[in-house]
Amino acid sequence: MSKKAKVEPEKAKVEGGKEDKPVAGTDDDQTPLNPRQKMFISEYLVDLNATAAVIRSGYSKNGASVQGTRMLADPKIAAAVQIEMEKRSKRVEVTMDNVVKELAKMAFADMRQYVVWGEKEIKDGGEIKKELEMKLIHSSELPPELTAAVSEVKLTKDGLSFKLHDKKGSLELLGRHLGGFREIKEITGKGGGPIQVARAEALTDEELAKIAVNSDK
Repeated sequence: MSKKAKVEPEKAKVEGGKEDKPVAGTDDDQTPLNPRQKMFISEYLVDLNATAAVIRSGYSKNGASVQGTRMLADPKIAAAVQIEMEKRSKRVEVTMDNVVKELAKMAFADMRQYVVWGEKEIKDGGEIKKELEMKLIHSSELPPELTAAVSEVKLTKDGLSFKLHDKKGSLELLGRHLGGFREIKEITGKGGGPIQVARAEALTDEELAKIAVNSDK
């Protein structure tokens, strides 16, 4: 009885007979993150500030903003950041819904929910006088959704000082999350020319430093 020949699957080829390999920095790239990329991810998760994370990772301050944008645009780094953020979210049991709800409490807080003010009639002998009155509502009367918007309460020599969280800042953050504020930036290369593109992994530290310096000029 004759045996059937085993057919091996044909490997993808490119010119020159070499196997087709994934391009560095693409979704198909399976090369591991290098130590500096891992450091950037760790530092970025501290405050989600790409520029500061780049500097703390050992890169030059010159062009740090451009380098930070480049790092976050790398599919491998973006995926690693997303994974770490999901892990942290599970650890602390915080979801984006929780964040949005807290922002909404601060963004839509109304001072009239905490303070009562207006004119008050006072009898002075046979005469009725009007005085301005301002009174804080007792904390025991405030529900949790209102106390969440309180930034500061302290006793000073002039009386009680009361402060809410930044309403404008909270509204801006909430608006950005919901897609209400879109910022468009036009970026060009040196002298208004086209941007020079190169794979960061393929460049030496000296070449990256040179690009960073030129981007700040």
